[in-house]
Amino acid sequence: MTTAFLLQQGGTFYRAGVQNVEKGEGWKSISLLALNPADFEEIKPGFTFGTSLPDFSSSGAPIRVGYWSANFSKNAGNVTQFGVDNFEVTFHSSVIPEPSALALLGIGAVSLFGYGRWRKRWNRT
Repeated sequence: MTTAFLLQQGGTFYRAGVQNVEKGEGWKSISLLALNPADFEEIKPGFTFGTSLPDFSSSGAPIRVGYWSANFSKNAGNVTQFGVDNFEVTFHSSVIPEPSALALLGIGAVSLFGYGRWRKRWNRT
């Protein structure tokens, strides 16, 4: 049996962290950290793979998360029991200030410095 972390974005499915779980193996812990779009592969109908990647940018479509499992046993009547416990997903966003925001901050700092010097001069006269 095979399991993976699954994303759905704009009607397209993507998987990452594919793990094989063997019969009788028991509970298996899987952790996937710092995933990037390149860590995912597109899954198309009929279990074929595409080349598109999920869009993690702020302009990307909403993303749904879940898990994927598949049983590729060739034995007729093979039954696999599968359970998921303590499924957790955490997203971290890196906010990078835009150049215009940094420019405004710099202009504000220079303005405050200039105002302080002007005021100091004005108070002397």
